[in-house]
Amino acid sequence: MTQIPQSTSTKGVEEKGTKLRTGVERQHLQRVPLSFAGGVGRPR
Repeated sequence: MTQIPQSTSTKGVEEKGTKLRTGVERQHLQRVPLSFAGGVGRPR
């Protein structure tokens, strides 16, 4: 019986985590290609 509330709370945390993760991943993905392309186009 303790498992049901636990799973529900973990589900909410997981949802928040995925939302945060997608935002961070989006920023990271946007930043990486730019720096990568810049590094390839202009070798330091």
